Amino acid sequence: MRNLLNTINKKTIMCVEIIVAIIITIAWILVYHDPYYITEMCIARIIIVSFLIISFHYLYFVKKTPVRKIIKPLLLFFIGIITYNLVAYCFITYHLSSIEEYSTFLRFTIFSLCLSTLIILLYCFIKQQIDVNKYIALTILLMGSIFSVSYPTAINVSWDDITHYERALHISHAFSDSITQADYEILNFENKSAVREVATRPKELYLAFEEKVNNLYMTEHDYISRSVDILPNAVPSYLPSAIALFFSRGLSLPYSITFFLGKWINVLFYSLIIYLALKKLKSGKLIIFMISMFPTTLTLASNYSYDTWGIGLSILAFSWYIGILQDKTKKITIKDLISICLIYILAFSAKPIYFCLVLVMLFVKKEKLDSKLSRKTYITIILATCLIIAMTFILPFFISGVGGNDMRGGATVNSFEQVSYIFSHPLKYTKVLLKFLSTYWSLYWTFDYTANMLFLGIVPFATVYFIFFVIITILDKSKEDVSITNAINRIWTIFMAFMGSVFVATCMYIAYTPVASNTITGCQGRYLTPLLFFIGYYISDYRMIAPLRKKINTSFLITVTSIILILYALLGITPIYLIYIS
Repeated sequence: MRNLLNTINKKTIMCVEIIVAIIITIAWILVYHDPYYITEMCIARIIIVSFLIISFHYLYFVKKTPVRKIIKPLLLFFIGIITYNLVAYCFITYHLSSIEEYSTFLRFTIFSLCLSTLIILLYCFIKQQIDVNKYIALTILLMGSIFSVSYPTAINVSWDDITHYERALHISHAFSDSITQADYEILNFENKSAVREVATRPKELYLAFEEKVNNLYMTEHDYISRSVDILPNAVPSYLPSAIALFFSRGLSLPYSITFFLGKWINVLFYSLIIYLALKKLKSGKLIIFMISMFPTTLTLASNYSYDTWGIGLSILAFSWYIGILQDKTKKITIKDLISICLIYILAFSAKPIYFCLVLVMLFVKKEKLDSKLSRKTYITIILATCLIIAMTFILPFFISGVGGNDMRGGATVNSFEQVSYIFSHPLKYTKVLLKFLSTYWSLYWTFDYTANMLFLGIVPFATVYFIFFVIITILDKSKEDVSITNAINRIWTIFMAFMGSVFVATCMYIAYTPVASNTITGCQGRYLTPLLFFIGYYISDYRMIAPLRKKINTSFLITVTSIILILYALLGITPIYLIYIS
């Protein structure tokens, strides 16, 4: 087949491809379409068909290039979506009486498939048939997929997901303020308190509601105006969800599937970022694995949230930097430095309060800098990056004119007055801050960023789980880390992470806490998650654990860690299935 195609004139091939693309697109639109969404549908399907045709062209006529490696999995992904769309439509039509039955069937099917794949994946790793980077990334992807599909088609199941969904939806509609009737129902469905009472007819509450919004999505075509407030610097963090929502509507998928794909894409993006981070490192991989598999992190990644955008990209940036230091033959080039700084800017675009983490790169040995990169230029670029990120937080605060209040804090919150109070009473605020941080960083508070699943509550044995995390961070070291984890770097990095928590707490004191309060409110444990890898990497010294580390096989350590992480995550998510079997 390939030889036959190669003999045909290239111009003829391109003409045929264009004609085929047009025919397929027109046929696809005519077979199953909704005139109300015709614009989005046409754009989405033209893009997908064009991608399929271009992919075919690359795979058959272009010699081996890096593009081919990317195209193959994407091609399979799009083919899978199209096939699933057709099969699911036929299945619902001829075998199930309602979306409600289909939703239950779909959730249990994906749960079973992902769990089975996790077991097969673990077996392949034990048999050394898959490398550790792919194994960890795929485990995160599969576990995140289980979390994502398990949650109902509803909001208020994760932190601030009503805001995050609304903003992603706003961007997916090209920044239009118009939403569908189904979106309006979702955004106004009060479920947080009801879902915790799992004995109160949860199946009727959720699955019946899911069927309702699916029917609304297909029949009610009147737009409802709903204005959305979003800062420009936060837009990048919502793009994965927005793109998924746009293409899902273009494929005419049911509303529940569109809603699911909009949040599942965050899991896919996060696992991909983590995979890139793992490839940079020689050690520290298990620390990343642990942080990524926290039930709290999986809850954030599998719902509408931008937290894992910041967590994942900051891990990637720090891993890139540490990976260069771990390799004695590599030096930090201008290209590396600019790439790392750009990733930091993207990572903290939504939450710039972590800007100080960029400064962990300041203390690097001169011999690790490329000859074209002077120490003065190196420090200047780092400080400029830190300033750019900080300004995206500071400038809107002063320009907004409303003090940047978080209205959830209540009517007594006034940011400008709070700032004035801090400057006029620095010692009083310092006491308030230190008292709060002593609790915030305590062992008691660890459950809030490891095992808190919000609407499902706290996963049991959170303290034991955190102790296991500490043990792993101590053991996950190699001889390449000896020259990096020296006293200066250790103290400086931990200090910067601590300052990150200081800025987070101060931000919540200013924007969320009543003026002159003796405590800080609204500062949740998940805000510490972006700091954990920075602290975890420097928490131990290889020279101290070398005798013990040499006795522990790395594959065995990864296997044991995997089993514990998977079982603990399942312990957290399994109770949600009471909703579907009740």
